[in-house]
Amino acid sequence: MPTLAVLAVAVDTLLLIILLRGLEARRAGVGVGVEAVLFLAAVGALFLVTARLNRVIDGAVVRWAGERVSSICRGVLRMPLIALEALGRGRVMTRLLGDFNQVAGCGRPLAGLVTGALRMLLGTALAISIAPDATLVSSLALAAVVAVTFGQLRALEAGYAEVAEDEARHYDLLRAHVSGAVSIKSHWPRAEAVTAAAAAVSARVRAVRTRLFSTFFRLQIAGDALVYGLLGINVFVLPALVDMDARSVRELNLVVLWLVRAAVQLTVSIPRVSSAAAAHHRLEDLGDRVSEDREPTVEPAAGTARALAGFTELRFAGVGFAYPGRPDAPGFGIGPIDLRLRRGELVFVTGANGAGKSTFARVLAGLYRPQRGHIEVDGRVIDEETLAAYRHLVSTIFVEHRILDRSTAVEPADRPRAEALIDALHLARVVALDGGHLTTQGLSTGQGKRLALAIARLADRPVIVLDEWAAEQDPANRGAFYDEVLPALRDEQRLVVVVTHDDQFFDRADRGFVVERGRLVELPR
Repeated sequence: MPTLAVLAVAVDTLLLIILLRGLEARRAGVGVGVEAVLFLAAVGALFLVTARLNRVIDGAVVRWAGERVSSICRGVLRMPLIALEALGRGRVMTRLLGDFNQVAGCGRPLAGLVTGALRMLLGTALAISIAPDATLVSSLALAAVVAVTFGQLRALEAGYAEVAEDEARHYDLLRAHVSGAVSIKSHWPRAEAVTAAAAAVSARVRAVRTRLFSTFFRLQIAGDALVYGLLGINVFVLPALVDMDARSVRELNLVVLWLVRAAVQLTVSIPRVSSAAAAHHRLEDLGDRVSEDREPTVEPAAGTARALAGFTELRFAGVGFAYPGRPDAPGFGIGPIDLRLRRGELVFVTGANGAGKSTFARVLAGLYRPQRGHIEVDGRVIDEETLAAYRHLVSTIFVEHRILDRSTAVEPADRPRAEALIDALHLARVVALDGGHLTTQGLSTGQGKRLALAIARLADRPVIVLDEWAAEQDPANRGAFYDEVLPALRDEQRLVVVVTHDDQFFDRADRGFVVERGRLVELPR
């Protein structure tokens, strides 16, 4: 890349020198055929070299950013869930998407920064060789052009920062008009309130943008005036102050125009490269943070997974887990829990909101590691070496469950079973098998949970944990879940653990527990 940058600036400088030679030839009254041919050849060479430079820089920057994001994604997979939640999923997504785009898009500004700096150095040397005494005055005027251009960029940056929050609010209100159309249409006062709020925000955005671009274009006009002023100084003022002939004035103006281009290129590139550098540092910081606390592996050892898969009993031995607290308040937690769960049992867990039901489910699934006590599988303690294999025993559907695109593959041998599950869960109208994958059409939340259950059943894992699965189901599907689906899962010799508030169905369970202040209390039968 450095070689290409130097070559690009060298060819650009050669173009300027050829133009200066052409002016000299015209003044001497001789032909300029050679200069014209050289000029055309240099223009072609500049295009090829500059294009190659941009491709190399863009490729290197995008490749680095892509590899860094991939590395961070692999690190996220090996982060303990509690550490990921403490870091903040929103922050991770902002870094992986926003900062990646900033870094990946800085190739052209980076090339502009390097070549602009080289052009400034060479152009200044040329100006000194033409009119040493006049170069200082021209340089001061050129600095004024740079200052105005930089002021334009700062004004834009400040304006966008000012309007950013209102634009986000405006987007939310406009989205409410679309996604909440049914609610808005059926409630006129609500529609009026949303419309009025959107109009107010829109007016603020318009006012800021009008002021922003008015300032920008005023500065643009000022910058253009300064460029003309610089050329006028060279023509009308400098010859009266220093010894300059007409030839030197023409040549100096040509070099000054070339320098103006280099200065603007530098001024435009610096903020973008600076912003990309800040994004780079944030990505590096995120990479360091996801590497601080890593689980040994996320891929289960095949032998261990097979050994655990035939288990009969899971045991919680004094298991405790607590979220990080603050100096003024301890973190909420569960435990100690002593519990035995057997394969082929249907277990219901209930309790008040915030009692620790979902936390217990995450510990059971191996997503949170016990901070006290341990989990045993047929007497074998689950530790760091066996944690991945233990997780491989469990299918989970939590409240915030998301169906991943690549998780919907169906093996040819499982097609008949998959079709039967889709039909039994009343999904045939919105889910289809296409090329070995389940394809969907506008699933509701309840339909998405039913599809997730079908995928979990196809996985054939011996433990299934369902957290408030029935909350989004209509009465018919809710009843079928408790009376048909859960008994079928138990009859398949799975351990089925259901977190639920549906007390009226508790008689379907083999065992029931209530979570009270982080402790599990078994309900009498």
